[in-house]
Amino acid sequence: MLKKTLIATVLLTCASALAQETPVWQTIQPGGDTICSDGTPYSYLEMKANPKKLVLEFMGGGACWNDLTCGAGSKTYIPNLTGASSAQLSGGIYDKSNAANPVKDWSHVFVPYCTADVHLGNNVKTYQGKTVYHKGAVNARAVLNDVFQKYPELDQILVTGCSAGSYGSIMATPYMLRQYPNARVVQLGDAGLGVAPASFGQVGFANWNAFGAIPDWMEGLAAVRADVSKLTVAGLYNAIGTGYPRALLSQVTSSTDTTQIGFYSLMKGIVQPDQKVAVEWMTGALTQLKTLAATTPNFSAYVYGGQEHCVINRAGFYTTTVGGVKLTDWLSTALNGQKPAPVLP
Repeated sequence: MLKKTLIATVLLTCASALAQETPVWQTIQPGGDTICSDGTPYSYLEMKANPKKLVLEFMGGGACWNDLTCGAGSKTYIPNLTGASSAQLSGGIYDKSNAANPVKDWSHVFVPYCTADVHLGNNVKTYQGKTVYHKGAVNARAVLNDVFQKYPELDQILVTGCSAGSYGSIMATPYMLRQYPNARVVQLGDAGLGVAPASFGQVGFANWNAFGAIPDWMEGLAAVRADVSKLTVAGLYNAIGTGYPRALLSQVTSSTDTTQIGFYSLMKGIVQPDQKVAVEWMTGALTQLKTLAATTPNFSAYVYGGQEHCVINRAGFYTTTVGGVKLTDWLSTALNGQKPAPVLP
C-alpha cells in the first residue's frame, strides 16, 4: 500500500511539474499612452518559452481611413480586438505541440490590433462625428519597449503578422534589427502585400499620421519621412533589405486573396470589387513580388493558389504545398539562416 501511495505521489509530482512547464498566454497591460481606437485600454499577450528565441507577431483585423471606411455602416472598422484569447490562439503557428511547427518551442509575443491603422498610426481623427484613436504605432512601440527589457539577448527572431499585422511586422523589423544586431532575424508578412493606388498615401497614411512609425535612423527612408504619402510596402522592403542585408524578409499570400482585393477596391472608392479591380490587384501583387525578389537580394515570397486570407493562423500552415515545397519547410529554411527560393507562379 505504501509502495502504491509513493508511486502515485511521484506521478502527481511529475504531472504538476510538467503542467508548470507548459507555456501559457499571459495578458500584459503596458499602460502609458497606449489606447484602442474606441478609447478603451490596450493590452498584449505573451507566452514565455525559450528566452533566446522569439516570435513577435502582429494581429490583423480590418482598417479604416476615411468616412466610407470609418463611418456608420463600415464593415472594415473593428473598434477593439484586444479580447483575443488563448483559445483562439491554438491553430497554425500557435500549435506548440505540432512537431512540424518550426517555432514550437519559441517564446511568443502577440500584439493585438485595435486601432484601424495597420499598427502605423499616431493620430486622433473624427469621421462622421465618430472619434477614432489611430494609435497603432504608439501601442506597438510600448510592446517593443517591453520586449527589449524582457528579452535582453535573443539569438533568433521571427517578426510576423497576418493581414493588417503584416504591415506592423514590416515596420517593426528595423527596430528589432537595431536592438538585436547579432540575432538571426526573419520577417514574414502574411496576406499583407500593400498593393494600393498611388492616391492612398495622401489619405490613409496622412489620416493615420504614419510619419512617426518610420525609423528615423535609416537613410533609405529619409524621403518618406519628409513626405509620408510616398510610403509604400515595396519601398520599405527595399530600404530595410539594403540597410540590413543579413535579415531575411518575406511575404506569403494566396494568388487571389479576396480580402486584399476588397481593401484595394475600397482604396479606389469602390465598395464592391468587380473583375477589373480583381485583375488589377492580382497583376500588381505578382509584379511587386517578382520585382522585390529580383531587386532585393534578401527578400523572398511564397504564393499559393486560392482565395484564402492568411495562412499562419490556420491548419493550412502545415499542409500548404506548391511545386513540392511545403510552406513550413520554406519558412524553416529562412529560420535556419538561408534565403528560401521564391515560390511564384
